[in-house]
Amino acid sequence: MEAIQRALENFLQLICGLEDFQRGSVGYREFQEKLWSNLMELGREITRAVLEDHDSYLMEHPEEREGWIVQRGPEEKTILTKFGEVTYKRRYYRHKETGEKAHLVDVTIGMGPHDRIDPIVQAELVAKATNVSYAKAGADQEVPVTKQTVMNVVRRAGKAPEIEIKESPVKRRVKTLYIEADEDHVSLQKDRKGRTLQVPVIYVHEGRSEENGRTWLRGRFYFAGLEDPEELWLKVLDYIDANYDISAIEKIFIGGDGAAWIKTGLKIIPKSIFVLDRYHLGKYLKRAIKRAEYPGLYDEAWEAIDQCDRAKFNSLMKAAAKLAETEGHKQAIAACRRYVNNNWHGILSYREHKDTVSSPSAEAHVSHLLSERLSSRPLAWSRLGAGHMARLRVMQGNGIDIQKHYATWFSRWEKGPLFAPEQSMRKRRALIQRYYERLQAAIPALAGSRTPLRTALHDLVFPSGRYC
Repeated sequence: MEAIQRALENFLQLICGLEDFQRGSVGYREFQEKLWSNLMELGREITRAVLEDHDSYLMEHPEEREGWIVQRGPEEKTILTKFGEVTYKRRYYRHKETGEKAHLVDVTIGMGPHDRIDPIVQAELVAKATNVSYAKAGADQEVPVTKQTVMNVVRRAGKAPEIEIKESPVKRRVKTLYIEADEDHVSLQKDRKGRTLQVPVIYVHEGRSEENGRTWLRGRFYFAGLEDPEELWLKVLDYIDANYDISAIEKIFIGGDGAAWIKTGLKIIPKSIFVLDRYHLGKYLKRAIKRAEYPGLYDEAWEAIDQCDRAKFNSLMKAAAKLAETEGHKQAIAACRRYVNNNWHGILSYREHKDTVSSPSAEAHVSHLLSERLSSRPLAWSRLGAGHMARLRVMQGNGIDIQKHYATWFSRWEKGPLFAPEQSMRKRRALIQRYYERLQAAIPALAGSRTPLRTALHDLVFPSGRYC
């Protein structure tokens, strides 16, 4: 406690130094730098003292470590925390019956034997890497880490089980449900042939709403992954079954570009109807008929599609083929004709269900969800890395707090038999509460009414706010 006491005294002296700032003898920048430095020092000292005190507590209370005997120590370990690097000492134990060996303090806080970054910082790295490059995520830390370290942490996060789809206590009742699907094309590392990895994206929603010129999808929920298409669609079905009253649903529209993996959903999702994405249809038509050169032919082709006149469309494609001057142009026309005919049932859906169908907009969602991180920059990924990142981006898109989720998971990593998660949490709460009471006795500012200073100090010690 002496080190904490000294750090707190320095911190309180700095608070008193506000008068120097007000008098102008200390500049605002200098004051902020000193304040930040003292806050970090205080955090490091508290973290070190808490860990070492817990080690002493386990040593003095054998009933709390039944079967574990001291093997050696205390031994030093340095870890990276939110406050910077902290060096603490702890003992090494062996279990009499199982022979398992561990530093029990490390087990308590979720640190593996070779870990050098605490779970909170690991979770923060994962959250940052979800939006920026590994290098930038590592450089943004109080103590920077390498991009290799960030990549290792993200891959470790990939070992966490997927978040389970829970049964909704009150299932939603809708007549129409929409599913849209597309894929992102991700460059692969060490692939000299320039091949790409297709990362599928599927999202479920209840339709579009507009307000003040802004459009959003009601009840949107994303899926993405590199598993077999049937497995991915079965996850979609599980989600629908868990959240919707399927008996009340009359139609489920599956929109996409007509890829085989998308049409797999028609076999798995009940009451499903395929809708061809007009964006991809338009890309084929623009390559086949250049509007600037043949505006009348281009407009007639679209009109034939809108009227679902298949014979007229094929006739127009034959006319376009006669006008084509290059072999490449002829191939584009043949590809467009083949694409439209193979997906004609997806075009008919616009006429047969005109009151409820809408054109899919998956391209924009793929760009926002995956492309911003995976393919819009000159990046190359391994299959494993792309799969992990797609999973993180989907979690974020579904409103999951990635940092909070992985802080919880990392803190349970490789727990020994002594520390069940709920038992470990009770011990940590009791330990922190003891320290809070001791700090209150030593620092009057931490006791009494809720002042701004007390709030700042309390939040420093207890960032989650749960130990008030």
